[in-house]
Amino acid sequence: MNQYYFFPAFRSVVAGCCVFLCSIAFAGENIDPRGIFFNRFSGGFSGTEWFQTIPVAGENRYSLNDIFGGGFTATITLEGVITLDGGVGNGSFSDPDNYVITPDLGGTVFTFVNNRAPLTSPNFPLQLSSPRPANTLLAGNWNNVLQTINPETGVIGPPSNELLTLTTAGNTLRITDPGGLFFQGVFENGVQVAYRRIVPDPTGVFASFPDSDINFAQDMLGETMFLNVNEFVAFFLLQSRAPLGSQVQQMFRFTAARVNPFPFGDVNGDQVVNLDDRLLIEMQLGLDIEDDNFNLAADLDSDGVITTNDLALFDDEEVILVTGFEEEALLGVSANLVAPAMAG
Repeated sequence: MNQYYFFPAFRSVVAGCCVFLCSIAFAGENIDPRGIFFNRFSGGFSGTEWFQTIPVAGENRYSLNDIFGGGFTATITLEGVITLDGGVGNGSFSDPDNYVITPDLGGTVFTFVNNRAPLTSPNFPLQLSSPRPANTLLAGNWNNVLQTINPETGVIGPPSNELLTLTTAGNTLRITDPGGLFFQGVFENGVQVAYRRIVPDPTGVFASFPDSDINFAQDMLGETMFLNVNEFVAFFLLQSRAPLGSQVQQMFRFTAARVNPFPFGDVNGDQVVNLDDRLLIEMQLGLDIEDDNFNLAADLDSDGVITTNDLALFDDEEVILVTGFEEEALLGVSANLVAPAMAG
């Protein structure tokens, strides 16, 4: 990971596009403007930055700002028409992932050309609602495929492989590379970890997430999504701690798999599937990813809710019935026990 903060950002000039983007709103599906964007601005001076859209009180009301909180409050219609407060400018979305605004800042008109950070959605975590306890089962060694992503064009770089170490404490997850560099985030729910560390730390809704951290000199936003107990995908957005106009943005994707995968149905992480695991699924029935006690390992169908379908999958895939045990079950991963038991 030593390339995290040394390679130069890719720069491609976006010219002339604001002429029609600012005057024509998106005519397709309703716009959801929330999320994190790459902003290339020009006017009195030029540069690039991460730019975010966060809902505020009021109908169709949003804050459009850099990661420190500098920016505008605006109304954004479902059609994507943007009106900045105070009559300082307007703009529009050309599609759900791209917009342009032209604010007048002290008599100088700037052009902000924003594209949604590649591969992210409006649900990218920009605010932390309520930290959840960490799932300790997610700790361990993981094989990762690391790729860079051009934040402006979305071009994905060649893959490289590395071994990651995941550790948990309190409500945090720390991802550490072989060189000791780490990203630390906070569990937003049972499958999502959110990251936000800004220096100097802004205040209010723009503040760093409590206990989120990074041990090298970059501002960081990010998210980790656990697809199941053995796989996750993470995106990290970095920005150099430099004056406005000279900041450099970088983006990375992690696609990781556990070195020693848990067997299907192993809910307690002991690498053995047995009736203890079935009992744990029963105890989890009705819980979903928003519940503090939700255990991702019990969600066998990966739908975010522990239901009787998870029990059915456990039974269908793993259970081997053995006569003479009063209908007690020995499970597939312990099938070597079956033959001696029957022989006796």
